Amino acid sequence: MESVKNNRADALLRESEAFLRRAHRMARLGHWVSTVTTEPDGSVKVLTRYGTAAAEILGRPADALDATDAHFIEQVVHPEDRAACLRMSAQYTAMVADRPASGTTPAYYDNSYRIVRPDGEIRHVNELVEGVVAEDGVRYILGTIQDVTEQRQAEAALADSRALLREIIDSMPATISVRDTQGRYVFANAELAKFHGRPVDWFPGRTLDELYDEGYVRHVLEADRQVILSGRPHRFHRTDYRDPRGFTSSWLTSRAPIHDAAGKVKYVVSIGLDISELKQMQAALQESEGRFRSLADNLPALIWMCDETGECIFLNRQWSAYTGRPVEEELGHGFAESIHPEDRAKSLEVERQMLASRAHMTDEYRLRGADGSYRWFLDTLVPRFSADGAYLGHVGVLIDIEDRRALEEKLRQVQRLEVIGTLAGGIAHDFNNLLTVVIGNLDLIGVNPQNTENVKRLSRNALQAAERGAELVHRMVAFSRQQTLNPAEIAPNELVMRVSQMLRPSLSANIAVELKLADGLWPAIVDTGQLEDSILNLAINARDAMPDGGILTIETANTVFDERNPSPDPDMKPGAYVRLTVADTGVGMTPEVRAQAVQPFFTTKGVGKGSGLGLSMVYGFVKQSGGHLEIDSAPGRGCRISLYLPRSPGTPEAEAKPEAQAPLGGDETVLVVEDDELVRSYVVEQLRGFGYRIVEARDAAAALALVDAGQSFDLLFTDVMLPGGMLGPELLEQMRRRKPGLRALFTSGYSDNHVLARERDTGAVRLLQKPYSRQHLAAEIRAALGDTPR
Repeated sequence: MESVKNNRADALLRESEAFLRRAHRMARLGHWVSTVTTEPDGSVKVLTRYGTAAAEILGRPADALDATDAHFIEQVVHPEDRAACLRMSAQYTAMVADRPASGTTPAYYDNSYRIVRPDGEIRHVNELVEGVVAEDGVRYILGTIQDVTEQRQAEAALADSRALLREIIDSMPATISVRDTQGRYVFANAELAKFHGRPVDWFPGRTLDELYDEGYVRHVLEADRQVILSGRPHRFHRTDYRDPRGFTSSWLTSRAPIHDAAGKVKYVVSIGLDISELKQMQAALQESEGRFRSLADNLPALIWMCDETGECIFLNRQWSAYTGRPVEEELGHGFAESIHPEDRAKSLEVERQMLASRAHMTDEYRLRGADGSYRWFLDTLVPRFSADGAYLGHVGVLIDIEDRRALEEKLRQVQRLEVIGTLAGGIAHDFNNLLTVVIGNLDLIGVNPQNTENVKRLSRNALQAAERGAELVHRMVAFSRQQTLNPAEIAPNELVMRVSQMLRPSLSANIAVELKLADGLWPAIVDTGQLEDSILNLAINARDAMPDGGILTIETANTVFDERNPSPDPDMKPGAYVRLTVADTGVGMTPEVRAQAVQPFFTTKGVGKGSGLGLSMVYGFVKQSGGHLEIDSAPGRGCRISLYLPRSPGTPEAEAKPEAQAPLGGDETVLVVEDDELVRSYVVEQLRGFGYRIVEARDAAAALALVDAGQSFDLLFTDVMLPGGMLGPELLEQMRRRKPGLRALFTSGYSDNHVLARERDTGAVRLLQKPYSRQHLAAEIRAALGDTPR
């Protein structure tokens, strides 16, 4: 029975020991026992035995570890930790050896160090040591050893994480603090410490009243209390803080609760952003915007502003006052509704170029006022950029140029008349030559009218001279007419040759004219009449610069401006241009004169010899056409003035020349209304020769009397300008009330008579320009009646 009990006790002891060993392995905990004995010579001897779990931790068999402490330390402990371990072991062993009585226990100590396992792996261990003196006087040192490598790694990672978090919080441009529910600081970051001029470690345990005045403390505690009671964050709100020095700063502050494990609010986190500088910037911006708006609203101009996409974002008071439209209707692209429909497409193209180039530009267009009328404005577009160079959009300033344009037109007419006066002498010379030919040949016909061959030859000479005179008069009248012309596609070489023919008689006999016209010259898009004016102006200036004679040269050439060949004017867009140059071998210009040459009313000619408008008008015309004027001149070296005209993408139409054919007649009745008896007689004779029946009248009253008397006819052929107060178009209107659908043909000695502008635009009537040939008269009469004779 006793043996059974002993066996059961032994089994329980072994089971308990097994559980203990398993627990040690799970906790990575081992043990060792050292026996301390004092030798006769007084030396201390230590013998250590290691348990299985300790041996596993150390990575060595237990029997390989039974050795002295010094040997163990040299064999197992990391080299950097050996000296400290040897010192502590020697001191504690000596203390245990010196214990005099049994049952006494010296103080224990713990130690942490690194070990190096046989495979080179380094592990961290904690060691707890306690000395014991047995009843028999034997002294022991008991030790436990625990592998804490993973714990140390976790602690190091946690320490790194905390350091990183601290560094992040301290580097943020905001004050961050944590307070408990009593308002005591638990944490403060570097920004808050810097603001208050305190070290970071000063804050934990401190209260708010150690930093702030009573009023601000109440404000902060009340804000904290609301977070504690609600358990929810409070979003950013603005507050002002006045420090003890009297300086006021503006802040955006936010608070959030930190809960404990039970869900109760334990701390309050507070974040503050100093917005003092931002507030000052906003105030400065508002002040700047206010000044800009005040300036824009008080300037005598219409001002707009767009963003980088071209959307209008601002219009000044003058704009709304002029258009009479609410600002909200004009913003975006609504302002385009106020631009004249004929100018809208061009302005939209300018806007496209503005956004693409982001450069300074100008535009001219008509803008509708509140009363519905349109006025011309010059729009100067200036790009806007931010401090870092980013494109923000454009600002436009509109100046009313309605009166200026009217004045320019008057000045242009003055200059035209000045040129006409200059040309008159030469044209009169040519015209007198032609009259001499006509009169002379007719006189010769009268001398011997029976010589048929001679009469044919002489009449042919007279007719050719008369046709040349008609062409000369036509050019002169066309040049002097007062009407608004529009840009059109032209062939520059043909225009130069035509103008040079009219110019030659006005030049001195000792001035030679040379034309250097480029082959394959591009067409240009420009106002034909103004270009003619410009060439004549430049040629007359060249003549005046060569009082002793010289050479006047007119050149044309194709030119392309791009990155490799930049334009002479920064405002010119890159692209293709036609260059037209007028050069002379005259006295030339000084730099001072050249600098003022295009200014209105500037002239180097004597009083009464020049208005000073010529070159300025040429300059204005070329710039408005999208081109440029360039002057190259020096004293004694002559002068070269080049006009750069925008190239047209198309090809100008060649002038059609009608083929000669036998005139067609008819047997219809034509009413001829002409106040000049000689002209009327000529027309009547010619038309009768074509087979037509003729009814005559000298003025509108006589013609209406014939209609009222019942006279029938198929076509009204009338002069536009009639005596008696009724013009040709008015006569036709009266007759069509009596004879609806009446056909008519007008004739006039004026160039493209403005009286017929409306009728000709609608195709209601035809115009036969005086003078006209027999062939031309027959063709127009037939066309007015219908091409097929009855």
